[in-house]
Amino acid sequence: MVYNDIKLAINTIKDNTKLKKHFIYIYIFTNENIKACFNHFDFKNKDVLSVLASSDQVFDMFLRGAKSIDTFDINPLCKYYFALKKAAILALDRADFINFFSYSNPNFLNDFIFKEISKNLKNDNYIFWETLFNHKNKDDLYRLFELDLANQTLYLSDNENYKLLQSKINLLSVRFTNCDIYDLINILDNKYDIIYLSNILGRLGFKSNFLNNESMNNFISFLNSLSKYLKDNGEIIANYFYIYSQLLETLKILRKNNIDVSYFEKIKFQNDEINKAGALIYRK
Repeated sequence: MVYNDIKLAINTIKDNTKLKKHFIYIYIFTNENIKACFNHFDFKNKDVLSVLASSDQVFDMFLRGAKSIDTFDINPLCKYYFALKKAAILALDRADFINFFSYSNPNFLNDFIFKEISKNLKNDNYIFWETLFNHKNKDDLYRLFELDLANQTLYLSDNENYKLLQSKINLLSVRFTNCDIYDLINILDNKYDIIYLSNILGRLGFKSNFLNNESMNNFISFLNSLSKYLKDNGEIIANYFYIYSQLLETLKILRKNNIDVSYFEKIKFQNDEINKAGALIYRK
């Protein structure tokens, strides 16, 4: 399995234009203000399901006290990236961690720093990254990633939070399922207090600029099915909106088309002055 994933990664590095259309790339850091978003939720001793993506969501949830974290992603390479970041947190201080994963920094994916990180990698995770860092196309390794900034998480917000995560990260273990969001509801076997879907419901055609009856029905049907995996008083962070006004417009369109919005709650991130972002919460 790992060698098939290595082949996929190398093909992405060689020509990522086509593969990116199929979501075979990794977010270096989250492109969402999850620090502001997660401030609205209590993760302590909670069972959580989340998209894996950059893994930042998982690290913040764990730092906030989540009891268990199951993850999913359409990209099978995300599980290796989680292992790389976890190993890096163990090996590096906060500044070196950010520099190693920051595209604009001279130490981005630095070979010497990787050697230190790799001491904390095991089995398939070691084979995967050791192969890529020694591949002839290593200088193009950046093509595996979608580049974003490291300023929107709790664990990287200051040295205190980073060190706290570092001190207990060996206790962090996640279960990963490689699947499309369409297949998620047919695979789950647990119930959760919180489900975090990021903004991937766009895969169901749920985008405020082209909402139609089909996309709205897909959206509601999917959430109804997914809610079966919620515990009592559980909640789904159904969609992250980078611009809060788009969230309001979405609710307006749903009401206009006689969609029951009583299950929804809107949240605006008070400390996100740049994007004025928000999230749509689903409870049932």
